[in-house]
Amino acid sequence: MKGRIKEDDSSVPMRDGPFAYGNSYRLGGEHPRFFRTPREGGAEEILLDGDVEAEGRAYFRIGGIDHSSNHKLLLWSYDDKGSEYYTLKVRDIASASDGADVVSDTGGSGQWNADNTGFFYTRLDDNHRPSQIFYHQLGDTAGEDRLVYEELDAGFFMDVGGTRLNDWIMISINDHETSEYRLIPANQPDAEPVLVKARETGVQYDLEEGGDVFFILTNSGGAKDFRIMTAPVSDPREENWSE
Repeated sequence: MKGRIKEDDSSVPMRDGPFAYGNSYRLGGEHPRFFRTPREGGAEEILLDGDVEAEGRAYFRIGGIDHSSNHKLLLWSYDDKGSEYYTLKVRDIASASDGADVVSDTGGSGQWNADNTGFFYTRLDDNHRPSQIFYHQLGDTAGEDRLVYEELDAGFFMDVGGTRLNDWIMISINDHETSEYRLIPANQPDAEPVLVKARETGVQYDLEEGGDVFFILTNSGGAKDFRIMTAPVSDPREENWSE
């Protein structure tokens, strides 16, 4: 296998504010390293080294990685049992050390709120389905985390993420042919999730923030090859969609 792969492969760094973020592998390594480079010039900084984290562990796999918008914190997860239940930790980039905030049995990724004082994440049920979304405030214990939304239909899966402008938290719910979204303002993590369009069997849609509007790619209305709609961010419900 090694003869057929580029062992020291790396991603194209993605620009965000004063830095460009990416990941790379070293020759002989088995896990990715996550780095950033100052856009105005300067040395590459390793934020997380998977090979170092894996030392002494019989099994290790990194899950999601998300840096805070102020570029001071790193939310990352790992599975060290092979169970596909991931532990979330928060790393202080300046000191390269993990803090006391630890959440176990998660789906592997999280999403910061607007001011980086907490994050949203999914928790898995006994069937390994991401069925609950919680909010964790930095400094609290995992037992104090607030349940944001729970999906009771066992046929649907959930994920939580953010928009490109970091203005919204998006809860996506879907099976193989049907989708549904709920939105929370990223600067109001205690707000109730707002339903965009209730699930309708066979109808799919995806959201992308565009400033004062959402762009919506959907097959609603019998659009076999999908169509593009817009909706105001102030009220993105289906009755306000425009083709």
